[in-house]
Amino acid sequence: MVLARRAVESGKLGQIGSARVELNWYRPQTYYRGWHGTWDGEGGGAAFHHGRYILDPFLWVVNSPVVELFAYAGPMLRQVEHESLSQAVVRFANGATGAIHASLLNHRQPLTPEGRIEILGYDAALLVGEEYYLNDAGVLGGRGNYWQADTTFGSSDNPAAMKALESLREEVGAIPERASEEYQSRLFLETIANDTEPLVPIDVPRHHVEVVRAIYKSAEEGQPVTLPLDKDDPFYRSTGRLTHGVKRAALSK
Repeated sequence: MVLARRAVESGKLGQIGSARVELNWYRPQTYYRGWHGTWDGEGGGAAFHHGRYILDPFLWVVNSPVVELFAYAGPMLRQVEHESLSQAVVRFANGATGAIHASLLNHRQPLTPEGRIEILGYDAALLVGEEYYLNDAGVLGGRGNYWQADTTFGSSDNPAAMKALESLREEVGAIPERASEEYQSRLFLETIANDTEPLVPIDVPRHHVEVVRAIYKSAEEGQPVTLPLDKDDPFYRSTGRLTHGVKRAALSK
């Protein structure tokens, strides 16, 4: 993800025209027990509770806030209070457009990454594929060796841009290919101990929350939504919710 962010902020992709993100996870109905699938327990579904694993990095990489969106979201193919699928068309402050696809319905298959970021620039494009790391025995690497994100670049007519983008890999060579929770926690604690700015500022996860709240507002009201949300808007707070889900009382019967 750091390489993708460097590529965008370096300007070597050229002017950005489109940026989209996908969360392609699978959660069967049996997953939704206890607090799972509830507003009070999770605060939201595919785009919020699960989406943070890819939407936070996506918003950091794009480095331009969402200013308008239109969305559909709901408990597709699942009996949950919030949503198992969110899809939104978005417009960024830098003029680019894009899409957010957050799904808990994607059956695992080789050609569909669990997380995907694609950014199209005038000179080149980048693609990030994110997967759970599996060892040779097919077992999850665990929290010490959890996610693997691979960034690739492409250009149909600008080899100079490709060369410049590939050279950025040297700048991030010290960053682990699979950043463990221990590594990330150490970075966080070092910013506190050294009184320095974190790699990913707090504005990014906050913006993720506001984007998701705007997705819910748009899906509930059937209208485009501009950001930032008004602080008096019910969807600025957790009181604004999708109303077409299945309540926990009904699920327990």
